[in-house]
Amino acid sequence: MHDCTRRRLLAATGAVVGTGALAGCLGDSEDDEEPDDESGDDAEEATASADDDTDDGNDDGFNGVEGTVLGDITVDNLHEENHEIDVQVEIDGSTEAWRTVELEARKGGVELEREWSSDGGNFRVRVRLDGEQFVEVTPGDWNDPDCISLLVIIGHGGDLRIAGDTTGGYCAS
Repeated sequence: MHDCTRRRLLAATGAVVGTGALAGCLGDSEDDEEPDDESGDDAEEATASADDDTDDGNDDGFNGVEGTVLGDITVDNLHEENHEIDVQVEIDGSTEAWRTVELEARKGGVELEREWSSDGGNFRVRVRLDGEQFVEVTPGDWNDPDCISLLVIIGHGGDLRIAGDTTGGYCAS
């Protein structure tokens, strides 16, 4: 981990403020359960969503790939307590990465090592704080951009937020 720079603090603070409007969208839902297997409604919805993405005629995407490319994922703890974050990355129905990160209180962000494909596709990222229920995000939460990097933030009050960046970092290349 590294010290919190002014730029990172401003970016994280801006992301927390910017995602405040999304709080209702990222709240508890039926999808916030632990993954158990690929059968059932979730698998059918993911397949239907993938079919919908390929039928829209917009297959050019980021660097000529189909679907949305998942860029970097950074986790940051702005809270005064230590926390544990689980991050699960699923692309086209297959789990590509599952990381558990221990975050010290207010020690800056950690960028997860990229263990997922850069080929794009239908993905979902599930995040849980301290073993609680998962919060899930998909490219549809940001209107299906060509590329998106995620910033997972534990706010000053201990709340979990997920912000997306479609123009900077990995997505700028």
